[in-house]
Amino acid sequence: MPLELLDFMLRNKLVILFYSALALFVYRNRGRFQFHMKLIALYKAKWGIGLMDKLASSMRGVVKSFGYLSIFVGFAGMLAVVLGLFYFVYVLFTTPNAPAAIAPVIPGVQIPGVPFRIPLVEGVIAIFIVAVIHEFCHGVVARAHNVKVKNTGVGILGPILFAFVEPDEADLKQRSAAVNFSIFAAGPVSNLVVFLLLMLALSFAVPPVVDSVYPPQGIVFTSVDEGSPAEAAGLQTGAVYNRVNGQTVSTVLDFIRHFEGVKPGDEVRIGNDGGSIAVQTVPHADDASKPWLGVQIQEVRQNSDSASFAAVSWLINLLALVSFLSLGIGLGNLIPVGPIDGGRMLQKLLHKFRGEASGNKDLVRISMLFLFIILLLLTPIFRETLKALFGFITGVFGF
Repeated sequence: MPLELLDFMLRNKLVILFYSALALFVYRNRGRFQFHMKLIALYKAKWGIGLMDKLASSMRGVVKSFGYLSIFVGFAGMLAVVLGLFYFVYVLFTTPNAPAAIAPVIPGVQIPGVPFRIPLVEGVIAIFIVAVIHEFCHGVVARAHNVKVKNTGVGILGPILFAFVEPDEADLKQRSAAVNFSIFAAGPVSNLVVFLLLMLALSFAVPPVVDSVYPPQGIVFTSVDEGSPAEAAGLQTGAVYNRVNGQTVSTVLDFIRHFEGVKPGDEVRIGNDGGSIAVQTVPHADDASKPWLGVQIQEVRQNSDSASFAAVSWLINLLALVSFLSLGIGLGNLIPVGPIDGGRMLQKLLHKFRGEASGNKDLVRISMLFLFIILLLLTPIFRETLKALFGFITGVFGF
């Protein structure tokens, strides 16, 4: 086996093992899955329906109100998403080498052309949380209106995982447009609510608690770029620094604030209780008006090497990922395409104003337009994937 291929497999062994096990599980239990277009595997069950019934019956007024409010938020979100997609198309054609504006969510996989990678374990957990909240809200609003929920379950489209709630379509057809809108909009709007709540908590509630239990003590440079002013001055990786120009620095934010008035060419003294080091800043390569040191910064906290701090950090990162995915999945489900929530909402709206037959034809046309736009916005990923694949094949086979 070529060394490049062996190195790739060793670096991604957990990801390869997870998705191989997932594919094997689906294959061995294929009789329990329903397959659509030979690409989508659905596992239908009755998970959570009893809890939906209890919540809907005990809080019927609140749940209905949330559903009706979701209609306005959902359509406003759909409009924002549509405008955003057209703007991203404009950027794609006017900005050279524009990055991908949208990307699939595949935990553990570094998608070429996407500047971030969602961790495997945290990604799977976060998607599960986001999907459960999304689908549960669909179901509980449906049950608040006494619409039957036939099934719940999970689905797999290639490496992409998702969940679903299946209301009785015949029952839905007999209900008013407002009831349909509220059921369809409840899922994505619940994700947007989770995003806002978690962002508020992570911005205002969590930091004071963490600071009180694990007080910040300064910053360390996790890396110093070769040929940078920091390297020339002798700044060390791993050393704790807590002063900038004689002022106490406890956090990364403190460090950044002390650089707000610094210009390229200014001298900055960075130090600790053992002394300070003078660093001559230079213009940043991307913006000559900003100073550059050539370092990566990280906070140091009391007991930051303890197991409890590691657990707290992991939980905070998980909540941040849940927040990020809630926003992306919530907005993504409002795209007016076919069977997803935005498409279902638009379909019902078209039925109301255009009739069922004409509305369905209009929905197909609109769905095709936005599917084309989505594929267009994914072209940077396709391009970078082909480059990466060609480079990998070249490295493996040596040509």
